[in-house]
Amino acid sequence: MNKKTRKLILYCLILGFFLAASGFIFYALGWSFNQTTDGSFTFRKTGAIFLKTTPSDALIKINNKLSARNNGLFNNGGNLIKGLLPGDYQIEVSKENFGAWQKKLTVKDGFISSATKIFLFPEKIATEPILQKEAERFWLTDNKKEEIKNLFYSLKQKQLKLPGIVPIIQIVPYFFDTTKIVIATQKAVYFLDRQKLSLEILALVPAQALTINDSEIVFFDRQNNLQIYGLATRKIIEKIALELPASLNNKRLNGQIGEITKIALSKYGVRIALLSKKGELFIYEKPKNELKLIAEKIKDFRFSPDNKKIAMLTQSEEMEIIFLEDYRRDFKMTAGEKFKLNLSRKEAPLDFDWLPKILDHLVIKYPEEMIIAEIDSRPPTNWWLLEKSARDFAFDQENNLYLFKDNQFLKVVL
Repeated sequence: MNKKTRKLILYCLILGFFLAASGFIFYALGWSFNQTTDGSFTFRKTGAIFLKTTPSDALIKINNKLSARNNGLFNNGGNLIKGLLPGDYQIEVSKENFGAWQKKLTVKDGFISSATKIFLFPEKIATEPILQKEAERFWLTDNKKEEIKNLFYSLKQKQLKLPGIVPIIQIVPYFFDTTKIVIATQKAVYFLDRQKLSLEILALVPAQALTINDSEIVFFDRQNNLQIYGLATRKIIEKIALELPASLNNKRLNGQIGEITKIALSKYGVRIALLSKKGELFIYEKPKNELKLIAEKIKDFRFSPDNKKIAMLTQSEEMEIIFLEDYRRDFKMTAGEKFKLNLSRKEAPLDFDWLPKILDHLVIKYPEEMIIAEIDSRPPTNWWLLEKSARDFAFDQENNLYLFKDNQFLKVVL
């Protein structure tokens, strides 16, 4: 082989290297040859879809075609489907004996659309019975509440020498311990110990509503004040005069929030939510000392476990999710933005709460059945049947879910 031939081979190898490197670079940036509907090929930038499912071996279909799983080393346990032309794709995730999950995902060139909280629930969700005494440690049934009312009035007269029946505003268990109860009336806030059969006055404040966590009791009085009672110090440690936002204050002659029917704390007590009788939902941001009106015509609400969202039942019996902070994960929402859960159901929800152990899912109780619904603004909204004809549900301190059905307490196995 002469010198000229060796040079030619070297130049070809160098050219091949640069062509291959360029190809790898273009491929990494999402460029590829793709066949069009008329059979021709086009060179254009593509996108991808990333899915993370539980169970991890669920089948994935894209536009009704089975997709091969691509659980690569750097996919963090998910499945990355690359080389997709821009457009809408119908995704279905399924597994035998599990309810399916469906979603329409939009692919943009050079971007990855994701769904990282795909949780398939069994078609028959398992439950196991527990003793009534075990459930009563954290769960107050309607019958038990009636017993507590009768005990309260009896102890109020015998121990505190306060005769008469004062209307009870609220009965709240003492941090998952139903042997200890906080009771709010139109005149005071009381602490009832069912085991010791004792009753004491915590504060001579006419509370409208109260809530409790592991360190404090927060209640709203009739003078527009938030009062915080420290459980360790056994006294009022803070009194906050709430001021309406200027836009609202100008419209109200007395500058009052109005009658409050419910108050709730976010985790760590950074945010306090107040629901008025008129259906106005306020958020008080403690670090900013700021009160905001975030929604109207609301019937009930629940803070999410991550404290960044609130599930709301509207006065028109629809479920809505409002975001308290910007959300930039599988879909995008800005703070204050909300969307409706399209569950296509005729009945009105009777109760609801977040699943603490499986993020971004709600338990919703209807008259005839109880369901689990996902929280995702992209259609459709997936939901699964939890149980039929269950009367009530509750969570314990370890965030386990329990049902009350046919006069029996059941622990849900998820």
